[in-house]
Amino acid sequence: MTVFGTLEDGREVRSVVLRSGAVEAEIVTFGARLHRWQIGGGPNITGKIATLEDYAGRMIYFGAIVAPVINRLRDARAAFQGQVLQLEPNQGGRHCLHSGSIGTHARIWDITAQSDDMVELSVTLADGEGGFPGNRQIGVRYELDEGALRCIISATTDAPTLMNPAQHGNFELSGTGVRAGQRLQVNTDRFLPIDKDVLPTGEIADVGGTPFDLRAPVEPGTHIDHNYCFEPTGAPVLMASLSGAGRTLEIWSASPGLQVFTGLGNTIALEPQHWPDAPNQPGFPSIELAPGTSFERWSEYRIR
Repeated sequence: MTVFGTLEDGREVRSVVLRSGAVEAEIVTFGARLHRWQIGGGPNITGKIATLEDYAGRMIYFGAIVAPVINRLRDARAAFQGQVLQLEPNQGGRHCLHSGSIGTHARIWDITAQSDDMVELSVTLADGEGGFPGNRQIGVRYELDEGALRCIISATTDAPTLMNPAQHGNFELSGTGVRAGQRLQVNTDRFLPIDKDVLPTGEIADVGGTPFDLRAPVEPGTHIDHNYCFEPTGAPVLMASLSGAGRTLEIWSASPGLQVFTGLGNTIALEPQHWPDAPNQPGFPSIELAPGTSFERWSEYRIR
């Protein structure tokens, strides 16, 4: 564990390097984010190396664990057990994006366990922060082996709440900061159309005949910031593959959705999660979490 940097308020941010054979992954405590993933001294698979200043600014979500609720909630409100939660309108002064400024992407997490190829981190969210109920404990475990990086997010609460955390993974396989030539495949035929504010309309649509059909590998030629829908089978499935620079990255998860975002910089964000704006869309899978139960989201990123 080493010092990664210091925030403007003087708080120290640390990093942990995981090693398995010739593979290294570096995790930063600010946002519990995946900062670097390299194979045999090759390029950083998460894109060009960023600084703490980047992560505290324009790259605030890159590689971070975003919780309690990733993605957008319309009008910064959430229908919840007969009431309406009022949240922080941090997107255009109207909608709530990534839980607002109190989200775990902007927190320093505690390291609770580590070994050569594993690290566990946790953060506590107090009842009412950002408008979300319950005292909540969020944890993440990163595990590295030579062919895969696993990310296991867990959560508990002492009161009914909303929970949809995710790893905001950003990837660019050449390490040059240039995405051109990389091809993406997403293995489903359904997605959520969005409106001008990037909120789902409520429709669940077929990708056929649209620019969002990624069932065969293509170089994304349009701006994508959409959730792709998967059948919840309880077992991990191959959700997506990103190929380029002589490598293929596979994303495996049992999550019901995968957010694909191609619109910032030269990375592609691939985020296993529940569907956005779920509390306000009765036909979407629920993201409610009850006390006495636990949440777990397992995702694996395989490189070959």
